[in-house]
Parts: sequence; structure tokens; C-alpha cells
Amino acid sequence: MKNWRLHLCFSFLCLITQVELNSQFLQRDSLLNRSLTIQAQLPKPIGLVNDFEQLFSIAEIDSLNKLLLQYNRMLDIQISVVSLNEDYTSVEDFDAYTLKLANHWGLGDSKKNNGILFCLSRSLRMIRIHNGYGIERILSDEETAEIIQNVIIPHLKLGNYFEGTAEGISALGTLIGER
Repeated sequence: MKNWRLHLCFSFLCLITQVELNSQFLQRDSLLNRSLTIQAQLPKPIGLVNDFEQLFSIAEIDSLNKLLLQYNRMLDIQISVVSLNEDYTSVEDFDAYTLKLANHWGLGDSKKNNGILFCLSRSLRMIRIHNGYGIERILSDEETAEIIQNVIIPHLKLGNYFEGTAEGISALGTLIGER
């Protein structure tokens, strides 16, 4: 009688362990599939301003391009802008996706690592600025966060995406230029 109970408990523990292992494998496979999906969905850059969410008018894109070219030449860096909607990423994956995008696009000089990707999404209500390692020596993450909080977001809250983007780029360029 005791062997029967022991065998039943042992079988139950094996079953629980198997369910936990299956759950872990499913989670790992889900993350792997999501990562592969993200990689497959990375768009190619179409210029310095990549307005996939269609936030800007043609005139605004031209103006941003001129501003970006000015700072890129003057400071020997490469700043690029991308706007994304939920077709490209989600709120949960926004930071990881935009970092992959920055790395995939290879902004800046590969030896200097002097690229900056300015990412925003109206539909997801997200913004992120990725600085290359060469830029991080000049412009800290805290300073970048201050620019986002104090310069860009006030414009975005009013629906002024062009003004927020242009002033954010100017603030980044001014700070980098001072160093």
C-alpha cells in the first residue's frame, strides 16, 4: 500500500516538472520567434528622416533633412530620425526594436560609433534616442533624457511633432557642439 502512494506522489511530481519544463520551452520559443519576427520586420532607411508613421509634411521632412545635414557636417556625427507605428513594434518592444534598428542601420562612422537614432511614435506614445558609444562619451544618457523631458515632450503633448523633433535635434546638436 505504501509503494502505491509513493509511486502516485512520484508520478505527480514528474507530471508537474514536465508541465513546468514545457512552459519554459514555450516561453523561450515565443521570445525567439518574436526576436526573429522583429529582425524580419526591420525597414531599410530611406534617408535621414524615415517617417514611417507619416507624422511630417513633405516641407517638414525637407526642413528636418536640412537641419540634420547641418549638424551631421558641422559635428562629424550622424543623426537620423525614425517614426514608427504599431505595424513595426509595440509599446513593450519599442526600446529593443529601435535599438536593433539603430544597430542594423549602422548610423555614424563604425570606428567612431558616432550615430544617434531619434525614434518616436505618436500611436504608441513613445520616444527614444539611441546614442552610439562614441556619442555617450560626449552626451550622457541623463542629458539625453533631460532633452526628451524638457524640450521634446512638451511639444509632443501639444501634437507638435515637427517642432518637438526639430528642437530636440537642435538641443542635441548644441550640446554636442559645445563639447
